[in-house]
Amino acid sequence: MATVDYKGNRKAVTDWICARLADIEGVSVDKSINAKLTREQLEGISQKEFDDLMEDYFAETECPVIYAPNNGPVQLNTKRNIKLAESMGHDFMQHLVIGSDDPNEPTYVTPPKYFVLDLPWRRQAQVGMLGISVPSHHNTVDARTGAVTGDSASAKLSGAEANLYQAMGMQKTLYELLNVRGGDEGSRRAMETEISRTGSASIATIEKFSTGVGVVSAMKSMLTAMHMNNTL
Repeated sequence: MATVDYKGNRKAVTDWICARLADIEGVSVDKSINAKLTREQLEGISQKEFDDLMEDYFAETECPVIYAPNNGPVQLNTKRNIKLAESMGHDFMQHLVIGSDDPNEPTYVTPPKYFVLDLPWRRQAQVGMLGISVPSHHNTVDARTGAVTGDSASAKLSGAEANLYQAMGMQKTLYELLNVRGGDEGSRRAMETEISRTGSASIATIEKFSTGVGVVSAMKSMLTAMHMNNTL
């Protein structure tokens, strides 16, 4: 990959980094938001800070950042950037080394290559006991939404957790949490009745008793009252 010697050539390496960021965005340097932000960053630090940052770049402990918020002006294109990586001498396709502590299953390298990316991640799991609760009863229901509330409410499902269930293909679980247990009065009563009679419940048998999630109906009414058409 073509590089620029940053020592004693600060402007040239700054221009080179900004040009590569513009290539990733698929625009010219003067129109690149990331090039503009990075140039301001690199030109605003001291020479020593610049040299230390370049050392971190070469050691691969740091790297330039691409800002591409959802629905923002920066639109990345995977196919374009794969070709760009190839032109810069980088191959996203790598063999994986599968480790093992079991002597009967030794470490091996996968025959096929896989698409490998370094991405930031955050563990989205509740591991503490605080916040974990069990409902005292199912008698308290919000009249507007049909969802259990007060002492009848227990755990809540966040948007991030719902995305995790979606990514794991747990569609039935999502349906139970967001519909049956999330404010569908008909399905909830049918589920509780089936559990009391047989000890278990099946979504397939209680779906026909669905009366719809109350919070959806409530939101539809609110939007309609505001003279806002909606498809809820």
